[in-house]
Amino acid sequence: MLNSFLYRYEKFIFFILIPIHLIPVCSTHFYPTLDGPAHLYNSNLINQMLFQTKGLAITYFQFNPELVPNLTGHVLLCVFNYFLPAYLAEKLLLISYIILLPCCFRLLIRQVKPENPFAAYLIFPFIYSYFLYEGFFNFCLSLPLYFYTLFYWFKVREKMQFKNGAVLFVLLTLLYFSHLLTFLLALGSVVFFIVWSVVFKKISKD
Repeated sequence: MLNSFLYRYEKFIFFILIPIHLIPVCSTHFYPTLDGPAHLYNSNLINQMLFQTKGLAITYFQFNPELVPNLTGHVLLCVFNYFLPAYLAEKLLLISYIILLPCCFRLLIRQVKPENPFAAYLIFPFIYSYFLYEGFFNFCLSLPLYFYTLFYWFKVREKMQFKNGAVLFVLLTLLYFSHLLTFLLALGSVVFFIVWSVVFKKISKD
């Protein structure tokens, strides 16, 4: 009886837990993280360099011509900080992360283990992780991308077409610009599952 109730309302329970996990971020003016203020400061400098013709930012700073990782969080903060005050820009970034992480993980679980949707609940204790409190926004934002990339690969791996390959390329590119470690982890995960499937098929034939 209890199991049937839980399975019947599992989706509702899951999506109720997400706004509950938003309470710590939404109940404070600034959410305290170690590197968060530095990210906000950098996004403000970038906006000044992009949209102002005069000022100290233009005088003393210039953009790195190399396309390096750890850009996603800065780009999003620049966009949010353009029309919102700093504390709301950071809050919107954190809210996006807190919503996307469990949702993308749930997509992956539903793709690889649809008979056990409760495995998706394992992600909730990891939302407020050490990395979030350190203010590693780019790494945190790369995690939903990582789970979504794996979800998409599992979804299309049996019917790979040019369009699907292009989407995977875009996802991996976004992962690279988010965080190099997660990008390498995604590549390693895909290679591992490809090798595993080949080996498993060979063992099954033998």
